[in-house]
Amino acid sequence: MSAGNQVGFLLTLELANRALFYMGVYFGVGALFAVIFVALFVGRLDRSATGGKFLFRLIILPGVVTLWPIILVRVLSFRVINKAPDGEGRER
Repeated sequence: MSAGNQVGFLLTLELANRALFYMGVYFGVGALFAVIFVALFVGRLDRSATGGKFLFRLIILPGVVTLWPIILVRVLSFRVINKAPDGEGRER
């Protein structure tokens, strides 16, 4: 392997290592957010999920881990997706 090819290989390897590191950070933060969201905020965001059982919360966990930035913005906007049957939910 020539010196030029070796340098290119090392740069590619460094880029792959950085990508894996940042993906780990992204999914680590997502996992932390998902646990907090599923435990505390899922019922506030979607009124129909208020009485959700453990299995429901377990099923939505991977999606929340993956989509946590979008869900975080939605939680911080305090918008309710579904109103409660008695009309308590407010939409803005």
